[in-house]
Amino acid sequence: MVTDAVAKRLVNKHLPNLLKELGISHWEIIVDIAELEDGILGCCYTKPKYDYSHIILDPSSHDNEQHLIDTLLHECLHILHSPFDMAMDGIKRVLQELPEGQGSPALALFEELWSVSEELTVKNLERAYRILKKNR
Repeated sequence: MVTDAVAKRLVNKHLPNLLKELGISHWEIIVDIAELEDGILGCCYTKPKYDYSHIILDPSSHDNEQHLIDTLLHECLHILHSPFDMAMDGIKRVLQELPEGQGSPALALFEELWSVSEELTVKNLERAYRILKKNR
């Protein structure tokens, strides 16, 4: 398990370089260290219109320092995906306004497909990042 103090040190050490390498150093990114439920490693909330992101990492869910650094990378890669999230939010609002509303099977299917697609895209970006970094 990684302590909160170690997690903060790792974020301070690795975040600036990650942001530069990913081309998002112009974003305002707040990283908080906090406990998340159900063993969630981290999460990322973005406002792409404002180049703003809030990342939360749960050190107690990480086995070691490298695991936390990997999660930090993963959450930063969600920022690259955020313009698609913005489009998804618009589609979701339209689906919610249909007569079935929040309980719509179409909305449930859309949310499930979106969630899986987003995570697969971020995992592919992670793989590409590691390959490119290794081949430098």
